Amino acid sequence: MIISGLRWILSAIGQAATAELDDDTPLREALLEAGLRLQQREITEEEYAQIEAVVLARMREIRERRQAAAGVAAGDVASRGPIAVEATILGDFHQPAPPVAPRRGGAAKRRRVRLPSRE
Repeated sequence: MIISGLRWILSAIGQAATAELDDDTPLREALLEAGLRLQQREITEEEYAQIEAVVLARMREIRERRQAAAGVAAGDVASRGPIAVEATILGDFHQPAPPVAPRRGGAAKRRRVRLPSRE
């Protein structure tokens, strides 16, 4: 019983350490802080580029470690080639939608409003 409890404790410590290693939040904050320092002219663009290179390299390592843990090798994703996305947007986005008046006797219901096309 003592040994199983000790195993559980060591497993919990290992999971916590792995979670902390895979957390890129501090790196994102460091990059944001460096960007702010650059805007305030506290550091030069060369210093920012050095900080950015180090932070992005560490973030890349974390991403690769996450992919390896998920069973996806980093090379598999890159070997598939570029991904193409096609999107179509219709409607006039410069004309505001007409206001929707609430119906009597209860909460307002949503109505679909069809915008005129530019064709």
